[in-house]
Amino acid sequence: MSVRDLGSQIKARKIRPVELTESYLARLEKFGPKLGAVATVTSRHALQLAKQAEKEIGAGNYRGPAPWHSFRREGSARHQGHQNHLGRAAVS
Repeated sequence: MSVRDLGSQIKARKIRPVELTESYLARLEKFGPKLGAVATVTSRHALQLAKQAEKEIGAGNYRGPAPWHSFRREGSARHQGHQNHLGRAAVS
């Protein structure tokens, strides 16, 4: 399912942001080490953002399909003391 489709499901309240985040975190835990696609997983922060999104959506403030995501590109600013390496392959 695309981000746009997931956003529509969230807007229609068929999927909750926390459920979706937990699902992706579980997939990342299962497949992340094998794929080597993510160096740092900030689960607590991702769940905080999802909970914030649920509050905002509940208050009638839906901001689009993925405005709460916490992904950062390689080389971007540090986040809560974690250096971000999204998508960086392990190369020696």
